[in-house]
Amino acid sequence: MSAERLNSLTSLRFFAAAAIATFHAGFFGQTPARPDGWFLANHAVSFFFVLSGFILQHSYRDSLNEVGAARFVALRATRLYPVHLFIIVALLLIVPFNEIEVRGTLTEWRVLATAFLVQAWSLNRDVNFAVNPPAWSISVELFFYSCFPLISRAAVRRPLLTVLAPLAAVTCFVLLVPPVGTPRQWLSVYMMNPVVRIPEFILGVGLYELRARWMTAKGSVNRWSLAEVTSLLFVAALNAACWPSYNWLGAHIGTPFRDWVMFDVGTTPAFCVVIVVFSLRRGIVNRLLDIKPLVFLGEISFAIYMLHVPILQLGRMWGWTVEESLVATIIAAAIAHLFIERPSINLAKRMLRRNRTSRYAVVTCGDENTPST
Repeated sequence: MSAERLNSLTSLRFFAAAAIATFHAGFFGQTPARPDGWFLANHAVSFFFVLSGFILQHSYRDSLNEVGAARFVALRATRLYPVHLFIIVALLLIVPFNEIEVRGTLTEWRVLATAFLVQAWSLNRDVNFAVNPPAWSISVELFFYSCFPLISRAAVRRPLLTVLAPLAAVTCFVLLVPPVGTPRQWLSVYMMNPVVRIPEFILGVGLYELRARWMTAKGSVNRWSLAEVTSLLFVAALNAACWPSYNWLGAHIGTPFRDWVMFDVGTTPAFCVVIVVFSLRRGIVNRLLDIKPLVFLGEISFAIYMLHVPILQLGRMWGWTVEESLVATIIAAAIAHLFIERPSINLAKRMLRRNRTSRYAVVTCGDENTPST
């Protein structure tokens, strides 16, 4: 039996991806992007990491034993690689190798690291951001997928402990371990290292298990609508509070903790509330997010994220305005979703059902691949 579709969460993915793309567009426009912009783009990455864990648990909780761990990881990888590899090949064909805009010098080894999605493990940000900078987050996501079978089973048995243990471990690491190497290397640890980021994914898995406690909660449509609006305002308030807290956190708690909050998890608590509230599907805002155009934009959000930086780069080379590049990104993302991403999803479904007599969930929230900065 297939799990219910959570369309409102799919739609929210579009708004998070759009925030990231809009923020990055500032680096390609006449007005440079500001670090204290209206939305800290790195926090949207955390939204997708938490949401990914939540949706995978929603989709595979009861079928994981039947699917098998190795098969699960292979099937999830088929969701990441098609669009990712297409972008790399397209860039290498369209742009001369030495003119691709990246940090540092682009080398063949860095291209290979990016193609195989292992670049997030490097402490060199030039490697992290090689070829297509957004791809670092799906390198992290691939690690999450490999750990999901173990995390899922642990969360079913002890959801609270499963969430709190890794979160406490990373918090202690950030607070107690002194930085080594250069500040840029240490920032790569906080921002892009898969081991440091996995508590956010685990948080999503555990949240799904804890969500059952609120499934029977009573309340009118108006009350749930107020809860939905309040959760979104909580995101805005917590996000807005991060930048003014920057200097205080550095002075009183420490630079590592400050950077962890600023670049990773400053808004994560509010994202958790949003995900749980909208997954219950009780209010008017949820119904507004359930309309087909928004759901489709959510479904193409992975392609939007993966394509927006390359298209902004090409647009600058070809004399496009930033606005034209963003429109082109949405159009290209829709095409990539329909002709690359969706066929790979259908292939994954066929592989999953091959030689099986029972049915189980495959995808319930579009595709939870993680757009990121």
